Amino acid sequence: MIRITPVPAYKLYLTIGGIFSSLILMAILLSFIYMPYDTQATVYAAKFAPPSTEHIFGCDHFGRDVFSRTLEGARLTVFVSVFGVIIAMTLGGIFGSVAGYFGGWIDNIVMILSDSVMAFPGILLALVFVAVYGAGVYNIIWALGLVFFPSYARVFRTGIRQLKDREFILQASIIGVKPIRLVLIHIFPNLLPQLIPSIVIGLANMALSEAGMSYLGLGIQPPYASWGKMLKDAQSHVIEAPWTIIFPSLALLFYILGLYFVSEGISIRFGLGRHSK
Repeated sequence: MIRITPVPAYKLYLTIGGIFSSLILMAILLSFIYMPYDTQATVYAAKFAPPSTEHIFGCDHFGRDVFSRTLEGARLTVFVSVFGVIIAMTLGGIFGSVAGYFGGWIDNIVMILSDSVMAFPGILLALVFVAVYGAGVYNIIWALGLVFFPSYARVFRTGIRQLKDREFILQASIIGVKPIRLVLIHIFPNLLPQLIPSIVIGLANMALSEAGMSYLGLGIQPPYASWGKMLKDAQSHVIEAPWTIIFPSLALLFYILGLYFVSEGISIRFGLGRHSK
């Protein structure tokens, strides 16, 4: 009799997420090696050309190659999400570490600031920031980093509050280790099980927010291609040229779902996920 060994939940999540995410990462690597067409080249004879061997994803209403534009959109989305998370984690790490380590009125001020930012829809604040300072790629990155930093501040604050009274931290403090070194060397490595899933899910949230901003016209601007802008342009032609909306939607879906699955798998692995018990 064949006995089937059940696959651990975290491995299943990581496998599915890894497959989805790898498709996007491979597409990005491909875009640096081989880009079939100029993403801004308009060929009116190819307007609404369906998928074929010449244009595997078809062409849009300007005759631009959808596959090439989807590849460029992948590069920009990942670029924005990665650097947005770096800014958010850096700011969140500074504020959260100070609040968690010192506590008291400093903790209260940081939490009031964090709650004030989180009280508003994140994409609304990002749209306001971009409307004031412009819709460049770097402004979008800063807008998303500032909007999402309170969530990372909470992760750092909670983790440090849980760890700062541990015996090995108290011993290091007694022998004269300075607070900055104490946080970076002794506390931070122990926060990684909570921090890594937050980083991965932050990448997905950043990408989704960027796509939403581009769809509303305040995200990445021409001549660059963006998944959100491609969806906006394609919605008027969904009946006559459905491929113009299907392929960018699938790319965004694979990227978001892949990151969500990876984040959940890591959380389950460290006993933090909803299905970890």
